Amino acid sequence: MSKNLPLTILIFSGIDWGSKSHQVCIVNAAGTMLGEKAFPHSGEGLYQLRDWILHHARCDADQIAVAIEVPHGPVVDCFMEHGFQVFAINPKQLDRFRDRFSPAGAKDDRRDARVLADAVRTDPGCLRRLDPMDAEIIQLREWSRMAGELTAQRTRLTHQVRTQLWRYFPQFLELGFPLYSAVLRDLWTLIPTPARARRVRLASVEKVLKRHRIRRINAEQVLQILRTTPISMADGVQEAATANLRLRFRRLALIQAQLQEAKGAMETILETLSAEVPPVPVQVDSESATPISEHEASSDGPALRDADILASLPGVGTTVLATLLSEAPGLIKARDHRGL
Repeated sequence: MSKNLPLTILIFSGIDWGSKSHQVCIVNAAGTMLGEKAFPHSGEGLYQLRDWILHHARCDADQIAVAIEVPHGPVVDCFMEHGFQVFAINPKQLDRFRDRFSPAGAKDDRRDARVLADAVRTDPGCLRRLDPMDAEIIQLREWSRMAGELTAQRTRLTHQVRTQLWRYFPQFLELGFPLYSAVLRDLWTLIPTPARARRVRLASVEKVLKRHRIRRINAEQVLQILRTTPISMADGVQEAATANLRLRFRRLALIQAQLQEAKGAMETILETLSAEVPPVPVQVDSESATPISEHEASSDGPALRDADILASLPGVGTTVLATLLSEAPGLIKARDHRGL
């Protein structure tokens, strides 16, 4: 048996997961199939799947290796919660293992489940062993991924806003504000067209800049830029562009609020992960019956959490720290510098 597997592993199972049902196959250490069956994707179905494997394996859950294509999800959570040894395999790797059984490329759930079971039996080093994650890390990963998706959406909308402004009011691009910023959005709401720029009062612009604490440019400079000669447009272009921008600025405002919520949630979780390590229990010298201080008990001084160590690196802020802790917990735990 491979050194990558605990010596207590006796049974090997492969699960070809699906949106509606999951196909499972179990084999022993000799590669003999002990059973195969499909189970529906539901709370009851997952518990039946677990019990069915335990019934045919006739051993404890920690002596069963389970191989699956995904490193997360309800199936993975169910088995890790009950102590199974869970391994994830890349779909491309599974395609190579599939050639051992058949060169045909057609999709077959039963064959894939058998391939997964055999792969974890013979080549566990090609699979990634999954470790249970703390509840805080699971939440941090979700917020981190949502923040990444929202940032991508904001970037896409920003490019669309730039295109519309370039189309009829390019002077706004010369102000130098980020196109997703609240100050630019409020200025555009106040001055949506070149004609409006010639009529707006200086005090109104000053009010917007003051509300957002802008000092690098004053109201006179803003109006001087926006009142430059406008570009010529065909009839209807200005109306179409302003209607387009009105909707996109609303979406940008919502995305910005959601990004702030995600960042606040990540910072709260990171503070929890960086909380002070509980003090070492006071030890008592058995001979002198005198307490030994924490400093004397540990000459290395106070312990540091992983979050504290990573946060001390140059350039690591909330986003990078959250990504490291949530996407590479196994590498951090194993202190795998090359992997990180």
